[in-house]
Formats: sequence, structure tokens, C-alpha cells
Amino acid sequence: MSINYDVIIVADVIRLEEKRLLEEAQNAGLRVLLLNLSSKGFRIGEERLAPYALIRSISMYRSIYSASFLEASGYRAINSSLSILLAGDKALSLPLFFKSGIPIPPTYLALSPETAIGYMTSRRKPLIDKPPIGSWGRLVSIIDSDITAKIVVEHREEIPSPQMKAHLIQDYVQINGEDIRCFVVRGDVVACMKRKAPPGEWRTNVAIGAQTEPLTPTDTVTEISVKAVETIKADYGSVDIGVDKITGEHFLFEVNGVPEFKGLEKTTKANIAKAIINVVKR
Repeated sequence: MSINYDVIIVADVIRLEEKRLLEEAQNAGLRVLLLNLSSKGFRIGEERLAPYALIRSISMYRSIYSASFLEASGYRAINSSLSILLAGDKALSLPLFFKSGIPIPPTYLALSPETAIGYMTSRRKPLIDKPPIGSWGRLVSIIDSDITAKIVVEHREEIPSPQMKAHLIQDYVQINGEDIRCFVVRGDVVACMKRKAPPGEWRTNVAIGAQTEPLTPTDTVTEISVKAVETIKADYGSVDIGVDKITGEHFLFEVNGVPEFKGLEKTTKANIAKAIINVVKR
């Protein structure tokens, strides 16, 4: 095989985002190939089909592994395996954000159930307890009592995954059910929106029904968003920021290295897919 394409899109579930990337690549006149991980594997060092590989698996580890193998074969993975790993594991990314001077909620790492319960029962509540990996707000819990702390820890201990047994315990930020999602591509904020949790819910994920509206980012939001994506050395990423309604302080919650963006495109009318494809064209 030889280089016959400008870019390959590596995915396992072909969502609207992947269809939009394919559409914008074709609109840009790029030769593009869609590779489905459900039927295609990779050999280390195999001949490249293209200079660039857009990594778009819905699975964090499929994305990391496929990017790593393709990088070994000379592809320029977007995002890289390292960036996807750092974005996907908050126990790795939060210390980097802190060292970069990006404001994050005060965070405590507990690696045993005894430590997690001991810390949470000794602290003023509410607290937030989350595993290092996960998306769509799954397994993120509000700890509002000692009993809740013990129940959450006991339940997480039953999940057969070492990551699920690690606890990132954060001070609760008074965001009143609202946060900000921005999308950064190569140092530029291309879209932002405000997200509001649906009735009866405190999480702001669009996947669980959050309401959205377009937002013009402030200088502070722009600075945090760009610096966060640069810290994990990603070409692009979505950034979640909360503003404390009492103090006005801004806090970075997380960065997504293989982000969905259909909700952000719909809300803001920004052409995020085109912005990502432009990374390949440069």
C-alpha cells in the first residue's frame, strides 16, 4: 500500500460528528478514507495510507491504542495518543492543569475505600466524587452526607476496574446547574455555549438533556480554554468551565480529547467540523 489519501478518519460508531468531518474533508477537496475499527486492525510499521489520521472512536482506550499504533507507522494522529490519554484520565490531567496555573476545584485523590470515606466524612459538604475516567457525567456523584459517601464508595468497589476504585474528590463549586462548554482548535476558541441542567438534574451534559444557548466567551474563559488544550498538547478539544455564582471564580472541570460537537454546532451555528479539517489542510 502507498499514500493514496490525505487523511483517514478512524472510528467505530459513525455518529453525526464523523459524517460532518467526512463531509467537510470532501468539501475541502481532500482525499479521505473512513476506517471502521469494528472491521479494521493495524500492524505496527505498516505502510501509511495517508499523512494524517483523525482519531474518533467513542472508546477512550480504542482511541489511544489506535492512535499509538498509527503513530508508530508514521501517521500524524489528531489528536495524539498522549493527548487523548491525558484528556481521558483526570488523575493525569488535573495535576498538569494545576502546574500550568489553570484554576481547578480543590481535588483530593483517594486510592482505597477507607481513605475515600475517611476524607469525605471529615469534610464540609457537599462534595463531588468522580472516577478518573468517564463521560456524559456517568458515576459523578454529589456527596451531601456521610451515608451517601459510604454508599457511593461501596458501589464503586463492586465495579471490576481499578480506575473505578480511584476517587477524585472535589470541593463543590456553586454553579447553580450551569456551566460553559467551549471548543478550541489550534489555539482558537471557535465556539462556546452555556449549558443548563434539565429539571431534577444537577449535571449539565447535553447527552442527558441539558438546555443550551450560544455564549460569547470572556477573556478569562478564552484564556482558560486555550491554555487547557495546549497543556495536554492537543490539536483540538472541548473544555468545560464552571463559574462560582458566589465568588465569581472560574474553574476548569475537564478537557475532552475526542469530543462530540453536534450539540455545539447546532447551538452556535459554528462550523466546528471545518475547523478540525483545516488542521489537516495547514
